[in-house]
Amino acid sequence: MKCMHCNFDMPIRSEHCPRCGQRSHANFDMMAESVLDDMAERRGLQIEGALRWAFAAMILVAAAFYAFNDLYDKPLHYDGSAVAAVPAGSVPAPDIPTLDKGYVDPRPNPTVTGHAARVFGYRTEPIRGLLLRANKGDVNPDKSPRGVREAIDLGLRFIAGRQNQDGSFPVETFPTHWAGFDTKTYQWGQMGVTSLAVLAFLGDGETWVSDGGKKSIYEKRVHDAVKWITSKQDPVTGVYGPTSGDGVNFMYSHGMATLAMCEAAGLTGDEYIRDSAQRGLNYIVKTQNSLNGWNYYGNAEGEADTSVSAWQVQALYAGREAGLDVPEDTMKRALEMYQKATQPDGRVVYGLKFDTDKAFRPSLCGAGLMARLLLGEDAHTPIFKTMGQKLSTATPKSQSNWGEGWAPNKQNDNDIARKSYDPYAMYFGTYGLFLLGGKDWDVWHEAMKKSVLEMQSNDGCWRTNDIWSNHAGMIYSTAMSVLTLQVYHRMH
Repeated sequence: MKCMHCNFDMPIRSEHCPRCGQRSHANFDMMAESVLDDMAERRGLQIEGALRWAFAAMILVAAAFYAFNDLYDKPLHYDGSAVAAVPAGSVPAPDIPTLDKGYVDPRPNPTVTGHAARVFGYRTEPIRGLLLRANKGDVNPDKSPRGVREAIDLGLRFIAGRQNQDGSFPVETFPTHWAGFDTKTYQWGQMGVTSLAVLAFLGDGETWVSDGGKKSIYEKRVHDAVKWITSKQDPVTGVYGPTSGDGVNFMYSHGMATLAMCEAAGLTGDEYIRDSAQRGLNYIVKTQNSLNGWNYYGNAEGEADTSVSAWQVQALYAGREAGLDVPEDTMKRALEMYQKATQPDGRVVYGLKFDTDKAFRPSLCGAGLMARLLLGEDAHTPIFKTMGQKLSTATPKSQSNWGEGWAPNKQNDNDIARKSYDPYAMYFGTYGLFLLGGKDWDVWHEAMKKSVLEMQSNDGCWRTNDIWSNHAGMIYSTAMSVLTLQVYHRMH
């Protein structure tokens, strides 16, 4: 209640003002108005306090929701893939083997621990089978000796049966006495051949880590091969395999080995393999030259070889999928290199310095198309239509008698025509067009299945006599063919 003399707030029951001391005469209306004013003021203070508490509670709830969402949305420490990973079930800790032998100091003896395999998990069943059917890999060509799935299984069985005691795979032909195959002078390629064999197993999700309690029948094969690859890595530079000697084009082998280790790291989550793969990636990043590509010997000022570079790009892509450190600038520069190497007519040249070969080569066109798409270029880029059309006119060809029972210089086998079947070109053409999709892939796809399946022998081997198989041997040609048939589920 206000004092009628000095306007001071007086207690309702006071007769004299505490400030001026004068007696205050108030009627009921004045008292009621004062009470209402006091109630309104207190109610305002209460509402203000309640709003403050409500706002604070909202902040707390939002913070808790954000933290909860961030926790469950965050990938595993080894899963940094740009493409969403597919869970493949949990893996229990018991009965999991360890990689504890064969490594050279100062490197540690790593132990494989239990984990949930997520990266590249679509390579395992049941997703693998669903992808095979969804991409029409289960539709057999007319008069095909076998289906894609059976051919892959036969190929892996053949590769597994030729593994060396130390875990590596040989650079040779089977039978070994065939004339005209110059594999003896290409033994430096053992790192690359062994890596391709490992990639063929990893392409089916086969590792030494049990999947939901079920172990792979190839667990020891993959385990020993991976151990051999890492044992041959230079602990300082990170390079896989020999870097000197006659004809040692080591960046081919290094790119293949790094790709294999990145995929093994993604499928197993093993920290030691991750460290090995990261050192391999670091070397690739370090040796990207002034033309933004790579060459045989990792020269900083050398040529940018589009074939060699394709393996480095695949390794970088797989490393990024596995959550390893891959600089974005390295990927961007590699894309620029392939864009410059691609000609208006759809050709992809060997290198940027020496464009003297005007022939269209399906292997290089496929490699360029695959690399550009892996590096993130839009599939609707106009030049891709030209490249796809060029590739689809170079569809692979074969004859039914080129597979089972073939041997060099055998009557009526026409070895010269048979040399046109090139597993290397088949691999890159298949992946380039698969990633591009569309009608050009449909044309290539049917011809590819027919040729690859026809060329396989009943023992699972692809005994091709192209120039690269003549040098690298039958594990090379078989692994490349298996990888080609795995296109339906190997790459997301």
